[in-house]
Amino acid sequence: MGQVGIDICSIPPLGSLCLDNSVRLMYNRNMFKTREQLAKEGLLNIPPFSVYSAAMTAIAKDKMDSVPLYHSDVYYVRAALEKNTGFVIPLPQVEKAMKAEGWSKK
Repeated sequence: MGQVGIDICSIPPLGSLCLDNSVRLMYNRNMFKTREQLAKEGLLNIPPFSVYSAAMTAIAKDKMDSVPLYHSDVYYVRAALEKNTGFVIPLPQVEKAMKAEGWSKK
């Protein structure tokens, strides 16, 4: 799976992340897909869209420290983004965008 360069300013729901017109971020080709598209391709329940399978594997191997756990705010923001855009955005990208906007775990 390759990476695609996208000018983040051209994406209205995420446009507030753009500081100037030269900012470009690299996104995975799966980033802008709907829940139905991800489910059809079998990608919905695996990282980076879900931590469930990684968490279950880590529990079985007694290695929970290796699983990235996201703050509940990240899930709420992702749900709001999905509701407004129709796309399921990977958890790491949502958290990164939230931190760029000034969010911190409290």
